[in-house]
Amino acid sequence: TRNLWFVPLDGEPRQVTEGNHMLSVDDIGPGGVAVGTRSSYYEPGSLVTLDVDEPSDVRVL
Repeated sequence: TRNLWFVPLDGEPRQVTEGNHMLSVDDIGPGGVAVGTRSSYYEPGSLVTLDVDEPSDVRVL
């Protein structure tokens, strides 16, 4: 599995996503919206977006 972690300049690291998937984040915008690909053994690679503050709201594009 591969998940996303966020490390602010003045704080502690925190895990943003969790689960049995491969998540490759290509970019995170200034507003905290990440875009990348997610795949798992039961789902082929999908283009997704997610807000690092609300990671449970993953949108498949």
